[in-house]
Amino acid sequence: MTYGLFPETYFTILAPIEQSGARSGRSASLRAPIEHSRAALFNRGEDGNAPSDVLAYFSLEHILLEGHCFDEVSGSPPRGLQFVLGTAVNPSQFDTIVMANLGYFQLKANPGAWVLQLREGKSKEIYELSGHSNTEQSKNDSIRVLIDSFSGRTIRVRVSKQKGMEQRSLLSNDNEEEGGIWNTISNT
Repeated sequence: MTYGLFPETYFTILAPIEQSGARSGRSASLRAPIEHSRAALFNRGEDGNAPSDVLAYFSLEHILLEGHCFDEVSGSPPRGLQFVLGTAVNPSQFDTIVMANLGYFQLKANPGAWVLQLREGKSKEIYELSGHSNTEQSKNDSIRVLIDSFSGRTIRVRVSKQKGMEQRSLLSNDNEEEGGIWNTISNT
């Protein structure tokens, strides 16, 4: 049960304090939904102070894997490129599309080792992975990413069109005829 207008709150997990009084490790700030609380965590008492003995339960559902993707030749984002994120056992748990603005993409994840790869279909037919940064070891057709903190991970991925696919577009339908007003509008 939650009280008040906002069903989530901000809080900080502080690193442990050593005997010297210094904090060991990094602190993490989180925004999480409140699972259960007997008090409104963001309200102050009548005297302006927050109660010191409030207990609340939080649930962490997902951590984000974010990234930016660019075509190595043109330098622009490959609009419509699709990625899948999974594990070695289940390689396609989450999927996403690269956005036209800044080549941004995001995927849900949890702590652990993940494999990012191009989605089967047009994305894998037209493009291939050509480079990446802020990731772990990679194979030829996939990228290994380790989610090891509550802050998630932001990676950079470079792709290039495969030989013979330089003129193909992810957003066009291969079966439609060339020309026509809608094709002209969508290609400008």
